[in-house]
Amino acid sequence: MYNISRKNTLGIHLKRFQKEFPEYYNFFPQTWLYPSDFHDIQDYWQRKMAMRKEEIENGVMTAEQSANDPKVLFIAKPEAGCQGRGIFIAKNLEHLKTQIDERMRRQLKEFDEYLRMEEHYDTAQNYSVTTTAASTNFTADGVAQPP
Repeated sequence: MYNISRKNTLGIHLKRFQKEFPEYYNFFPQTWLYPSDFHDIQDYWQRKMAMRKEEIENGVMTAEQSANDPKVLFIAKPEAGCQGRGIFIAKNLEHLKTQIDERMRRQLKEFDEYLRMEEHYDTAQNYSVTTTAASTNFTADGVAQPP
C-alpha cells in the first residue's frame, strides 16, 4: 500500500498501467519524475513548442498571443511535501529546472546546517534530498550520486 500512497511511486505505477491499458488509464496528466525523466520532459517541451510555432506560422495566433498564453504549464510537486507546500507552476522548461535546482540546493544546505548543529555530521555520510517526486543522493560534501 505504501508504494501507491506516495506521489512519486503512484505516478510510476499509473504510467505503467497507462502503457498497458491506454483506454482505461487516460484520466491523469503527463507525469514525470525529475531528474530521472528530464529527457522525456525536454522532448515533450520541444514537441509542444514545435506545435506552437506551427500555429503562429499558420496564422492561428500571433506571437504576442503566444507570449501571453503559454503552451505548457508544468506543475511541480515535491515528493515529501504536503498540504500544498513546495508546489509551484513553471511556464517554461528553463524556469522549471532553475526552480527545482534552487530548491534542492536550499534543502541540501538546510539539512547540512542541521547536521552540523546537532553534531551528527560525518564526512562519509550519505543523505537523500527529495524534491519534485524524485530522489537525488548527495554525499556530505555536496557531490551528487546516482539514486
